[in-house]
Amino acid sequence: MKKPFLPRRGFNVLAALLAVAIIAPAARAVIREPDNLVWGNIVLGTEVVTAEQTTIVVEARRSLSDAPIASYRIGSNPGAGGFYSLAIPLESINPISNPAAVSTGEQLLILVHNGEFVRYLTLYTVGERGEMIRLDLGDVDSDGNGLIDNWERQYFGADGQDPDGDPDQDNVRNLDEMLAGTNPIFPDARHPADTNPTNNVMSIHEVTAYASAWKAGTAWPVAPTNIPVDYVTRAGFLWKNGEQYLMDTNSIAVGAPLWWTNAPPALTNAELALATISADRLRSVAKKSLSPAELLNNGSLPASRITRSFSPLDPNGTDLSVVLAVSPGAEVKVYAVEEGIPAGRNVAQISDEGAFDPVSNKLRWGPFFDNEIRELTYRLQSESSASGSGGFSGIASFDGRSIEIGGQHGWGEPGLLRWEIPKAAPDGNLTLEFDGEPGVDYVIEVSSDLVEWAEVTRATADANGLLRTREAIQPLLRQRFFRARQADE
Repeated sequence: MKKPFLPRRGFNVLAALLAVAIIAPAARAVIREPDNLVWGNIVLGTEVVTAEQTTIVVEARRSLSDAPIASYRIGSNPGAGGFYSLAIPLESINPISNPAAVSTGEQLLILVHNGEFVRYLTLYTVGERGEMIRLDLGDVDSDGNGLIDNWERQYFGADGQDPDGDPDQDNVRNLDEMLAGTNPIFPDARHPADTNPTNNVMSIHEVTAYASAWKAGTAWPVAPTNIPVDYVTRAGFLWKNGEQYLMDTNSIAVGAPLWWTNAPPALTNAELALATISADRLRSVAKKSLSPAELLNNGSLPASRITRSFSPLDPNGTDLSVVLAVSPGAEVKVYAVEEGIPAGRNVAQISDEGAFDPVSNKLRWGPFFDNEIRELTYRLQSESSASGSGGFSGIASFDGRSIEIGGQHGWGEPGLLRWEIPKAAPDGNLTLEFDGEPGVDYVIEVSSDLVEWAEVTRATADANGLLRTREAIQPLLRQRFFRARQADE
């Protein structure tokens, strides 16, 4: 009688199952995942790469020293034109059959080179299997709005944004945010003098370059291109107070340049340079800085003064010596002066390394990195008498805040002042202020034609030389010329 065959057969079946179980992982590993397909066009400089530029190669690598995982030479596929395409191989189970295969979530380098130099480099995160993604390389602006597509997608999720928009309301439009490297959806505007906007540090080299452009009347590449003097002194203030600075988001209503404040010491340069600082962290830091009220009073500006006076050098008044007497407050760190003169006059003998810009017809001094009292002087000449013609206007800026130059605003007889009358108070009164000699009595007079003068009142200058009077002069509101002369003249 033959032995039953079933036990042996059952053993063989079990062995076969065990064998399948052992080799199954290896069998699954050789099943390829669908590739990632990355494609797009390339801009090098200002030109879009075309199919004729066959020396341009696009590669995906794990690192610069590794062999390419995927590669494409421009023009190798006639139907693709100047576009490139990279098929990124994926496998998800070890052991892998293709050493070049990558897995979802892995980061690769996408680089563009011409066989000799790397022209462009960016990071790409491998997506889900079978993903097809457009990744334009270089500074691509497909809709022609001035904003780079990748920048728009990074912050807004799509291109087609308004270059003049200001979604974070920090008074910096999207285009300028992109050029400065700042975040367009969080109020973090950098000072335009900060040419390295990733570090939030105002260096002396940046301040010097910015101040030199202002003094020469040169347009700045970052808005405002016509540099305001308050921006110059604020840049100097930030440098002198420790270099490290930030935008105080509590002071947006105050506006630039006072919303730039020095960062608290607890926030280091390294922290500011890191892209990992969160918006909440920046907001918490900003809350430690100056409030709007403190900003408005910052620098003890009420104690800062500047006045203009004339000394005729000839009887006709065609040759004048002009003196700007500047007295900064005790807390002032940096100041500068900008003086606009009447058109058609010649300027000479400018003191204190001042500079004249004939395009804007302005004289500029500074910035001075101290609070020393100075007399800034220059000589003004014209071919014919300009008595009573006025036309002077100027400001002095202290740590980012400016005041108008007081004293004489038009020339002619000594003591002549030209004032724009401010809006009257509800009771019809006006307050007039003049700069005089301490303790001296003055007669305040008004004229409509610079010929006939009428007395308004008499007053005595205080210990600081300030002469203030408040009178009911409603009937004289059309008059524009005032003067203060000593009562004994």
